[in-house]
Amino acid sequence: MKFHKSFNKLLLSTTLCSTVFFFSDFPVLAQDSEPSVAETADKDQKDIKQIKELHKKTYEMLQSTVSEFSSLRLAENRVRLQTTAANLLWSKDKEQARTLYIAAVEALGEVIKSREEDDSIEEVERWSISLANYQTLIQAVRVNDIKLALELFQITRDEYFAAANTVTQQSLDSLEFDLMREVAGDDPEKILEIAEKQLKKGISNDLISAIALLREKDEKAAAKLAKDVVKKLSPDTIFKNYGDLEVAKQLYELTFGSQSGQKPIPLDETTKRDLINVFVQSALNAASPNSPFFGGYSFQIFSTLKTMMDTITRYAPSQAAQLRQRIAEFDKMYGIFEKKQKEQEKLLSNGSVDTFLEAAKQNRADGDYLVSMAVQKAIQEKNFDRARQIINEKLNDPYSRKQYQQMIDQSAISDASEQGDLERARRIASGIDSKVDKIPILCQLAQQALSKNDTESALSILTEARNLIPGKPKNWNQMYFYLDIAAIYARVEPKEGLEMIDPVVEQINDLIAAMSSLDGFVPYSSRPEFVDGEVILENSGWALQLADKWIQALAGFAEKDFDKVKRLTDRLQRSELKLYAKMSIVQSIFNTIPPEANEQVSSNKSGN
Repeated sequence: MKFHKSFNKLLLSTTLCSTVFFFSDFPVLAQDSEPSVAETADKDQKDIKQIKELHKKTYEMLQSTVSEFSSLRLAENRVRLQTTAANLLWSKDKEQARTLYIAAVEALGEVIKSREEDDSIEEVERWSISLANYQTLIQAVRVNDIKLALELFQITRDEYFAAANTVTQQSLDSLEFDLMREVAGDDPEKILEIAEKQLKKGISNDLISAIALLREKDEKAAAKLAKDVVKKLSPDTIFKNYGDLEVAKQLYELTFGSQSGQKPIPLDETTKRDLINVFVQSALNAASPNSPFFGGYSFQIFSTLKTMMDTITRYAPSQAAQLRQRIAEFDKMYGIFEKKQKEQEKLLSNGSVDTFLEAAKQNRADGDYLVSMAVQKAIQEKNFDRARQIINEKLNDPYSRKQYQQMIDQSAISDASEQGDLERARRIASGIDSKVDKIPILCQLAQQALSKNDTESALSILTEARNLIPGKPKNWNQMYFYLDIAAIYARVEPKEGLEMIDPVVEQINDLIAAMSSLDGFVPYSSRPEFVDGEVILENSGWALQLADKWIQALAGFAEKDFDKVKRLTDRLQRSELKLYAKMSIVQSIFNTIPPEANEQVSSNKSGN
């Protein structure tokens, strides 16, 4: 098949090779005191040695993880990890990265091409997610190699999506147009050729982008494309199709110079008249604004026409009077709504706390909303006692009172923190009864203390937060908060944080094993979280959320104690989560200390 021949051709040009490690100097942070030259040189050498060793271990983990991808049964899981690995490897080994991108696209094709007419709802949803993943994957390749992205797209699109619906095809058309236009670069003829090809498939917002781009490079080409788009527009389509209406509106702005500082497209008078006529006929063909059949995108059309009347009078004078009558009907119909909206906008922008409360008395239908605005105004003015008084006196619903109480506490604590008054912030937090509300606030305060290098206060706050969850977490909220606390310890007491995370891995294993057994048996649950015995790594289900929370907390310790972090990931029972954890750790390290930074610093140091 053509598809496989093309893939083989790509693979021949991208052979797998082992990564070559390039380790060079890395910058050392400036010190407050003035150390001796010998001390500075010794510290530099230690830091460089540590970073070299960390990068070596990280690359070894990356390569060993990549070698295990083929063991995963679920194609979506291979795709996610292959794409992540390719992104990470691009700066050091482009050939291996390209090979991983190609393998990811091919693996995703297994899912996309497997769809059948009688698929279950779960399978159809899986296919839909794979479509989104396909586009995300092509975009990931695009960032590093636009030509490879376009080639992969053109090789696979027809093979994967021949039977896809119109909406999907339009989405893919848009993606192809973007890729081709980027490859075309600054060549107006090529841009015009690509846009004309896209226009044959239908009108899209991409064409407006092409016209705007051509306007800066070749006015004649821009005018030609705009004229061809106008020929495709019709009163019926802009009335029923919001996308076509938006294209027509933007084309009007480009043509008649509504955009500030931009030259209008030099369209001939006949084409301008045709464009205006599309709007005019659409409005005149629509039912009267007073009619119950006033539908489609009439509101948007009439709203737009009100700003176009001078131009309409010039290009369609015979219909201008009738159109003004229609617009008057429209204004009458929506006048009451607009008046009320303007009054509300004025109140929201200029109203005081008392104004909102008085308005709530006069307007019982919107009373709760106006009371909430009074509370928010009081918070904005930092009058937190008044805000509490309002919710206690004016809100009867306990749930609403609790929500606003949380908002007031959070705002008061934020205000105290911004003022540098950490003690006041802690006093406010201590008055919060609910652990669920208190722990995340304490975590925020600990982070704020660390941002000011106040490690003593941060440790004290973390200790207070940790004492609220004695022993192992006993429910979902406790697990999340426990791991949040552990993650912050990475910045002050890594050993303490790792001691918190260590025993939880067994709990994670047990919980996910239980979730696997229950998958599909929980009433009213969302789609399955496991397929072919693996956690779906592209899922937002509970199993992945739980594992991901632990993994992200663990990744924060990777620079501090790489070997222990690696040992902890190896204790994960499920291979897909183990590989996912290792990729997350590699990504965390490379995000903090990019591999390419070594070479830049080496060059800088050698020049000094």
